Amino acid sequence: MRTSEQYIRAHVIPGARRERVSEQKGVYTIQVKEKAERGQATRQAQEVLAEALNVSQSSLRLVKGATSRHKTFLLTNRTQV
Repeated sequence: MRTSEQYIRAHVIPGARRERVSEQKGVYTIQVKEKAERGQATRQAQEVLAEALNVSQSSLRLVKGATSRHKTFLLTNRTQV
């Protein structure tokens, strides 16, 4: 089994009217409906990003920015060799 890792930089916008993910110059902008309270926006951002990247939510891990709008996620892919 082979494992590859990639860091994903993101800017989260809580309290949006609709959920949306866009990417520009290597930084993802994630708009979520949840408010920035008790980590709700962060959890929803992780869900929305995983869906947009077509990966499981468990393969994304927040490594930086738990209380900031600027976050870094670690994407871990495991492939069979």
